[in-house]
Amino acid sequence: MTIQPVKTAIVGCGVISEAYLSTMTSKFKILDVVGCCDKRPEMAQIKAEKYGIKALTLEEIAADDSIEIVVNLTTPAAHHPVCKQLLEAGKNVYTEK
Repeated sequence: MTIQPVKTAIVGCGVISEAYLSTMTSKFKILDVVGCCDKRPEMAQIKAEKYGIKALTLEEIAADDSIEIVVNLTTPAAHHPVCKQLLEAGKNVYTEK
């Protein structure tokens, strides 16, 4: 039986995102990390280029039916609005902190 990797995205491209992206892309073959976003688009672009993924907006992640899991690495104050938007879009969300 072949297991299809789950398309995953990261929200929040700050310092902790490096540990997550590096681990998720190299150690977890069940995950297919396809995109990332940050309130500072230039930070998302840097991570996207480094990991061969797309820099997206939160709205694009929420609207993309192929993305099933979103890892929320935003600051604690941003957790609720980000999680709410993603959950309302039908995403599974893992929140850091």
